Amino acid sequence: MAGSHDFYINQALTAFALKITNKDFIADKIFTPVPVEKDTVILKVFGDDHLIDESDDLRGPGAAARIDDFNLGTDVTLVLQEHSRVIKVPEEYEQNQTEPMRARLAATETLVERLMTRQERAMVTLLTSTGTYASSSFYTTPGTLWSVDTSNLIGDIQTGKQQIASSIGREPNIFWCGRAVWTQICQHPQVREVAKYHGVGEPAQQMVAALFGVDEVIIGRAIYNTAKRKATSVITSAWGKHAGLIYRNPTMSLYDMTFGIRVQKAGLTRVIDESWDDETVSTKVRIRDKYQLKVVGNKAGYWFDTPVA
Repeated sequence: MAGSHDFYINQALTAFALKITNKDFIADKIFTPVPVEKDTVILKVFGDDHLIDESDDLRGPGAAARIDDFNLGTDVTLVLQEHSRVIKVPEEYEQNQTEPMRARLAATETLVERLMTRQERAMVTLLTSTGTYASSSFYTTPGTLWSVDTSNLIGDIQTGKQQIASSIGREPNIFWCGRAVWTQICQHPQVREVAKYHGVGEPAQQMVAALFGVDEVIIGRAIYNTAKRKATSVITSAWGKHAGLIYRNPTMSLYDMTFGIRVQKAGLTRVIDESWDDETVSTKVRIRDKYQLKVVGNKAGYWFDTPVA
């Protein structure tokens, strides 16, 4: 019977998809990965009760110790969403290839790129929305933009760091920004002075990270086409003119703090499967990725909204 056949997982293409990296995409570096087994998960979100100063913890001889409540936090239900796309690879294309798998590898690269772009844009939307943060104290547009030589870039960074540290008791460890912001940071007199002291021409990310007092500076360089299919291309930056600070915990446990998490379905990360389509005489190459992005520490991030002209 003509038509489409069942999909089967191509282990080789899946392994290839998992190895694809693009340094221009930074979404995977911002949120803490949390693998789960089910599509619906319950998160435990805790308040600030653990920070209350309890002075009555002294125990006299023969007396019982103070009993504290065992707080399991507030339940937040999270439903994972599957992201999937298909490319049809005509049999004729494969027959004309000197390497039989080349057409399917190209299809896999394209599918991964499209899914990564989709995730990148979703991450930008989260990081540049006022509702993501605890209050207006966690986002700002600098009074003097960083593209102005007299601006106090370092002072603004310290203000953001202080806001996070005084709220969660931990120092932010990541500074993120779009390429347009990074260009201006590299030209800022406060940064150029340090670069000159270190004897380097162009400031490196490691040097700026040390200057800002964070573990890592990550730069979003991803671009995407905002035009409709077959229309004239309109290329724009995914990250625009934005920057921010976050505290990112590399791993998570019940009582850990982090800005955001990427809750990922175990066994369904960039899975590539295939099926044969009789009608078009093509192999359908499909990618599947099931996850959800969630901000769980709205005091662990600070957003600089359009800090450059």
